[in-house]
Order: sequence, then structure tokens, then C-alpha cells
Amino acid sequence: MSGIALVGVLSLLAAAWLLWPRGAPASDARIPVSEAAARVAAGAPLIDVRSPAEYAGGHAAGARNLPLDQLMQRLDELPPEPLIVCQSGARSARAVALLRQAGRPAIDVAGGTSAWRAAGLPMA
Repeated sequence: MSGIALVGVLSLLAAAWLLWPRGAPASDARIPVSEAAARVAAGAPLIDVRSPAEYAGGHAAGARNLPLDQLMQRLDELPPEPLIVCQSGARSARAVALLRQAGRPAIDVAGGTSAWRAAGLPMA
């Protein structure tokens, strides 16, 4: 293979890597609410990415509100390796994907606040 052909192949591989979708969190980046509650009780940070109005209407005890639409502009406010929760899990999965793309580890709480409440876990 000539040097020019090799450079072409490497360029295509690099472009494919950059364009490959990275939207969904890794399976190890999602935990059930029971595990999340245990981690929060042990001091893990819990970030609720719902709107302030949704948060005010009831949230997992110990959660801090940082809306999804402000998340990337407020990265400096995030503690290391936060647990991320929303209402049902869709926004938190998106938040975890965004954070991981930015090089920030985060963990999605499966089922969100709905699952937290349904499990009888503490609410505020």
C-alpha cells in the first residue's frame, strides 16, 4: 500500500471515529434507584436535571437542581461523578451522554424520580 493510500485510509477511519454516534450512556453508566439511594446516603452527589418548576413539585431527597438546558454552561458547578436523575430517565440519559462526551463521568439513575417515588424512597 502506498503512503498516499495509507494516509487516505487513516483519514477515513479518523473521520468515522469522530462522527460515530455517542448518544447513549454505557450500560455501566445506569443504576437502579435502590443503588442510587444507597450511594446518596453514603454521600454521592445527586443532580436533578428537570426544570425548576418540576423540581419544586417534589424531588428525591438530597437532590440538587441543575436543569438539562443549563448543564453544559454550568459544568464548573458539577461535583465529580454525579448521579443524574430526571422524571422518567430520558433527560438524565441525555445528560449523562453529554457529560461523558465532555469527558465528565456521570451515572444515570434508571427510571428517574418516578421510580424513586414508586420505590418509597425519601422525597423532598
